Amino acid sequence: MAAHGAIREVGPGKPYSRIETAYQAAAAGDSILVYPKTAGSSYDSVAVYLTKRKLTILGITAAGQYVSLHGDGYDYSGIGSIPRAMFQFNPGADSCVVENFEIAGCHNASQNGAAFRINQVNDITIRNCHFHDNDMGIMSGGSLAQNTAANQLVENCIVHDNGNAAAAGYNHNFYMGGVSVTIRGCDIYGATTGHNVKSRAHLTFVEGCYIHASPNRELDLVDDAENTAAANSHTLVSGCVIVKMANTGGNKTTIHFGQDGGNDHNGTLYLVNCTIVTPYISPVVDLSAPDAGVCFWNSLVIDNTGTANGQVLVNARNGAVMSSSAGHYLWLSHGFSTPAGGIFDHVTVGVSSALPAFTNAAGGDYTLADSFPGVVNAGAAFSSITLPQQISGRALCLFQVPLGWALRTASGTPDIGAYEWVHNTSFVRRALPSSLRRGTNSRGTITLDLRGRTVSGNARDRRETTSACGIYLLKSTESDGTAIKKRY
Repeated sequence: MAAHGAIREVGPGKPYSRIETAYQAAAAGDSILVYPKTAGSSYDSVAVYLTKRKLTILGITAAGQYVSLHGDGYDYSGIGSIPRAMFQFNPGADSCVVENFEIAGCHNASQNGAAFRINQVNDITIRNCHFHDNDMGIMSGGSLAQNTAANQLVENCIVHDNGNAAAAGYNHNFYMGGVSVTIRGCDIYGATTGHNVKSRAHLTFVEGCYIHASPNRELDLVDDAENTAAANSHTLVSGCVIVKMANTGGNKTTIHFGQDGGNDHNGTLYLVNCTIVTPYISPVVDLSAPDAGVCFWNSLVIDNTGTANGQVLVNARNGAVMSSSAGHYLWLSHGFSTPAGGIFDHVTVGVSSALPAFTNAAGGDYTLADSFPGVVNAGAAFSSITLPQQISGRALCLFQVPLGWALRTASGTPDIGAYEWVHNTSFVRRALPSSLRRGTNSRGTITLDLRGRTVSGNARDRRETTSACGIYLLKSTESDGTAIKKRY
């Protein structure tokens, strides 16, 4: 919430009855607090066209609940000052935050009415929202040359069933562009006809998410002439669980990294400590641009049926070359093999029908149920994982069922896949990095058990310095030996 801005309240008995009128009265730095309507009914035909900086728009409700918003027949046409989304962030609206809303029913004649649109602005945060049954879940656009659509953050959101059969395959749960986007701690599933996550951004980070049940690709990471032809157009997918559903009607490839518009994709897809489940022969990763590559680290790739043969880990086409593929410390189920021409080491291929057990896969819990050999204590030390400067120095997250993220912790040699096998309740301490602390002036430490669940936390002022190795923060110390503790 803004430190010095005015607070404007929306809801029954409050000064404003609609978010739009509160927005018109607001100045940069204000906070708009939106209270639930009577009996939880929705605010209808909500359409907020933002051009003011540092606004915070919060749904005020109990933890785990949302203030309901609905498009209700409004035409999100994008014509003039009519937004193409329920919340559209336009030039001038940098550094805005929206939290705690359920958003549905955003449609237009072009079949791309969205819950959110980030249009050429930076530092937008969308957190703790549930958006579904719109033409598009969220879309964004920007330019690397002009440094727009940078530092987009979508965190702890449930995103599903967005799309429109009238434009099958052209609308998605996520359709992102611009300089950089981070999707963290989200449950993303069941895009109506398109992909769960489509991105044309220069840098894309997907951290600690559960991505599953797309009718097409789970991630479609493709080209943009302004953003991906530039060098170092990387994607980091870390700590994610990615699951292809049985009987997928569309494209059965799990992840596509390359092009669909004829431009190059000059970068590498890094898959770090992921659990990937697919029953299909279609590629886990399909490379389709001359300068596109993929590198796996500490990842678990399985056919959950345990019966298929000839499954493809990496495919290369459209000028992509297999020598741009690599993998280190992998466990693959029977039927998979590493591609000829790639650089792969420390790879275990399981025997037929022998698979690691998960705690409750049907319920989305892909934590390990037992100490499976070749997976537990079989990964590379986090400190040995090297990443390009553009995507390095980030903490390794995990998806925390049923929603959200926690820091990945390890006792000794890390396990392969998205989770550590939980065999005791010892606590360890790790620094909370500044990259995960948007909206505060402090840094901090949190205490977690080995499953990544938060036990306690404190924060310190900016005299603290933090040291990192690879993508995993190791320690945090005060430069003057003292600490000022704050709640966060």
